[in-house]
Amino acid sequence: MKSHEIFQHMSPDLAVEILGYLQKERTAVFKSVVSGLAVQRNLRIVFVERKPPVERYAWIKTALGRKAGDTCRPTSLAGLAARRAKADALRFLWFVRHRPR
Repeated sequence: MKSHEIFQHMSPDLAVEILGYLQKERTAVFKSVVSGLAVQRNLRIVFVERKPPVERYAWIKTALGRKAGDTCRPTSLAGLAARRAKADALRFLWFVRHRPR
């Protein structure tokens, strides 16, 4: 399963949780994800940063779910692994891979 597929099938609540954590605890990682996505979409970073958090997280989740721009995804998943125990991150990835379709 590719990284964009993980973000495509991720629930919005989990995306908000991950991105909220990255914004509060891992500011540098969050800013690099936002700046990478903004550059990829030919936007200024301020455009994304000024959105309300709910809209911002939905936009980032949608952008991370696109096939292009693989450079931003590994850092955000690394933030998830840093926040939770390794077993939780592996359980999450297993669930995404084996969920009923």
